[in-house]
Amino acid sequence: MAFWGLVGFGADRLFGFRALFLPIGLAVGMGAAMYLVIYRLTQR
Repeated sequence: MAFWGLVGFGADRLFGFRALFLPIGLAVGMGAAMYLVIYRLTQR
């Protein structure tokens, strides 16, 4: 989540937005983290 949040923050700084890509990056990071946890728990 932190990695994708930083990617979003960097994209905001690069393209001159205040808070457009940061929330998108955080959402992508949260989704990826939940996917990995669910994937790990369902493997036996």
